[in-house]
Amino acid sequence: MMATAWSLAMRQLRRDIRLSEYVVVFCALVLAVAALTSVGFFANRVERAMVSQASTLLAADLVARSNNPVPDAVAAQAAQRGIRSARLTEFPSVILNESGDTALVSVKAVAGDYPLRGELLLSDELYGATRQIAGPPQPGEVWVDSRLPGTLPVEPGQQLSLGDISVAASAFIAYEPDRAGDVFQMAPRVIMAAEDLPRAGLLGE
Repeated sequence: MMATAWSLAMRQLRRDIRLSEYVVVFCALVLAVAALTSVGFFANRVERAMVSQASTLLAADLVARSNNPVPDAVAAQAAQRGIRSARLTEFPSVILNESGDTALVSVKAVAGDYPLRGELLLSDELYGATRQIAGPPQPGEVWVDSRLPGTLPVEPGQQLSLGDISVAASAFIAYEPDRAGDVFQMAPRVIMAAEDLPRAGLLGE
């Protein structure tokens, strides 16, 4: 009895499949599944791309900002947990060249493995070939924005006065990953080593 019912059902299915209405329904079902799968895959790729781009704009996965120095204990705890970190200090200042010309700049004092995400590209000459680098400049050296020569004559190796110290402009900044997220900062960037910050006296009273 069961075999007879199954046989009849199969014959009925084969006959109904030949009807155009069922063909249309089947094609619509396949199209709907394909569309949902494609949309889900596309949304997943877009989400991953946005997360990756956001990390690049921050030059890290997470940024903590404070008007006061971050305690060393916080960085020590992060290191114990295997978390890489970089400490940055940003502020406006004025820089002078050997001729006494001045320009307003945005100074970034860097310590640690900056940038943690993205690429920091430097060039040894203005708009020259670029090279990727990680970490801060050497003490006594600074990297200057490629826009700075438009307002202040400066060449590689030239001595500049920054606060109470004299530093050498060792390279031009061709690309800074986290600069793209700071659209309101119009002053040219100057990146210095955090070790030079106390000697420069730029943050004192």
